Amino acid sequence: NNLLVGTVDKHKESVIMPWQSVSALFVVGGMFNVVAGLVGGIHYLSEGKSKELGMCENEFKYRMEKRDVTYNKFAEEVRKSMN
Repeated sequence: NNLLVGTVDKHKESVIMPWQSVSALFVVGGMFNVVAGLVGGIHYLSEGKSKELGMCENEFKYRMEKRDVTYNKFAEEVRKSMN
């Protein structure tokens, strides 16, 4: 099973990875993709819109939407008071 039995170079022994670990690497890689998909899907279900990429962009858009709601509310109050 071990092809390097009796070799003097210990560095080569530590570099070789058994082929049985390939399936574990596929599982780990697949889970990274599944989790990324779940995060996007859960965000879409909770917020009703797709998730933006980047943390700063999300914060900026959130604050701009909040500002617009407040602005429109006050604009509507001013319009009502003018009539």
